[in-house]
Amino acid sequence: LLSNVSLRKHPELVELQQDMELQAQIVDIQSLTPEELLLHWVNHHLSSSDEELAKISNFETDLQNLDVHYGLLKQLCKTKGISTSHIPSWDKETPWEERAKIVTELAETLDCNLFLFPHEIKSCNSRLNVAFLSNVLHAHSGLEISHPVIMTSNEVIDNEIEEDHGTREERAFRLWINSLGIGTYVHNLQTDVRDGLILLKVFDIIAPGTVQWSRVNKDPKRMGMYRKVENCTLCIKYGRDLGFSLVGIGGKDIFDGNRKFILALVWQMMQLHLLSILRKVSNEKTKKITEKDVVTWANTKISQVHGSEGTIDSLRSEKLQNSLYLAQLMDIVCPGAINFEFISTKQPDMEDLKQNAKYVISVARKIGCCIFLVWEDIVELNHKMIFTMLATLMLRDSYNQKG
Repeated sequence: LLSNVSLRKHPELVELQQDMELQAQIVDIQSLTPEELLLHWVNHHLSSSDEELAKISNFETDLQNLDVHYGLLKQLCKTKGISTSHIPSWDKETPWEERAKIVTELAETLDCNLFLFPHEIKSCNSRLNVAFLSNVLHAHSGLEISHPVIMTSNEVIDNEIEEDHGTREERAFRLWINSLGIGTYVHNLQTDVRDGLILLKVFDIIAPGTVQWSRVNKDPKRMGMYRKVENCTLCIKYGRDLGFSLVGIGGKDIFDGNRKFILALVWQMMQLHLLSILRKVSNEKTKKITEKDVVTWANTKISQVHGSEGTIDSLRSEKLQNSLYLAQLMDIVCPGAINFEFISTKQPDMEDLKQNAKYVISVARKIGCCIFLVWEDIVELNHKMIFTMLATLMLRDSYNQKG
């Protein structure tokens, strides 16, 4: 039914992106399902129509009174320059059967009356409504490309070095999720978590046993809008079960790509995971590990190989800024992990410092450490975030000791 609803067959549909941005739905047009794309296409033309029709949210009850059919078809005729002077005027008080005849005439004028069965519309047959609207879109999209369209590939890109797009907070969250090994790479938080599956996989790692997978919609062939919202609603439920503060946040907000609410949820997920790591690292389960503890551990490791001159007095030490100390520590924890040719140490400028930091973060992720910081945290000597890296390295080393 929806085989013709795609950006490949109709690249002009990319113009719908502007509508969604105006609605503050920061969603990548290429991430939409065919059903969602069709819905946005209908709403685009309804908003341009002279009929002042409300936008639709489904293909069943919202289409029952035929107003949407009339408004859409009339607008497409106007866009195509097709005369509708022979079509009777529209009156909502006219008997339903008379309005059905007008819709049929409009569809015949556009030569796209395939799958149009008025009485099935009245009975809310969503499959036939989708089939009819898909056929209309394929014949008359009513859109033109205003700029070149660049389609992105679904192939996995080289993610050894994290991309710099997004705010610092978003990049930190993205790095953290991508270090968990969930099998799906996150490029954009707002678009990639809309079906709830990535967040549910994260919940399963940070709080094992929380997710009831039998309740989760996983089949990509059946992942329409409503099933995605159901998954997102489960994410909110599990968050509340774990004690998160999620006042006023619902599953629909996650599906809509609400940046503020997504970041609020993911931040609390990351905090929960960090606390669990710190508990694992601590020798005494009731005692919280401190910066002094991780510095002592790290200096002990460093001094065994590089001598006492290579140690630091705190996590605010300028020795950390060029990432060499961190690289040496990683190479001790996992011998051979670091290629020191990639670490610039001779009076490095800001770009060198940045590349050094990004490199050690990528290596940390590669050796199985969870990542809670971005490169700026290292260069700016953010001791709290550097603490998280040393703590995860400490945990990694403890696993090595246990074999």
